[in-house]
Amino acid sequence: GHASAAAAAAAPGPRFVAAAAIDLPFRDATFGYVTAAFVLNHFARYDTALYDMVRVLASGGRLGVATWGKRDDELGAAWREVAEEFAEREVLELAHREAQPWAERFADPGEVHLALREAGLGEIRVERREYHLTFTREDYLRSREIGATGRFLRQMLGEELWPSFAARARQVFEQRFPEAFNDFRDVNLAIAAKP
Repeated sequence: GHASAAAAAAAPGPRFVAAAAIDLPFRDATFGYVTAAFVLNHFARYDTALYDMVRVLASGGRLGVATWGKRDDELGAAWREVAEEFAEREVLELAHREAQPWAERFADPGEVHLALREAGLGEIRVERREYHLTFTREDYLRSREIGATGRFLRQMLGEELWPSFAARARQVFEQRFPEAFNDFRDVNLAIAAKP
C-alpha cells in the first residue's frame, strides 16, 4: 500500500520478507539472485524446494547454495557421547535424520552439483572450503543445545532431566577441552545459473 511505498522511498535498500520456502509468495522470474544457505538438508523434499527457488529466479540469474561438509571431530564425538548417556544412539540418529534428512547426501560436493543440475541449472561450480571458528566452551555447548539433536533431547528429557544432561555435557567439556578452542568446518559452496 501507500505506507510501504513511502517507507521504500524514504529508506531505499534491501527489503526483507519471511515466507515458507516451498510455495514462495513471488512471481516467476522475480529475482536475479537467490541464496540457500544451509537449508537444503532440512527439506522433506529438497527437489521441490529447489524447483521453487529456480522458479522465482530470472533467466540468467544465479542461485547460490551452501551446505555443511562431512567432518567428524573430537568436539562432536564428545557431545554425542554425553547425549548417548541419556538416550539410545538409534533414537538420536533417527531424530537427526528427521531434522536433516539430506545432511549425509549434501555433505558430498558431487551430490550438490547433481541436485543443481537436476533442478535445470547450468554453469554449476561447487567448491569445498574449510572455515576456522573460535569458540568458548560455553558458546559451543549452547550452539549444540539449540541444534536439532539438542532440541530433541530437551523435549525428550523434559525440564526435570535436561539440567542433568546440560551439567554432564559441561563437566565432560571442562575435562577435555580448554576454555576457548578452534573448530574447523567444511562447507560446500555452489553457484549455478538459470538458462
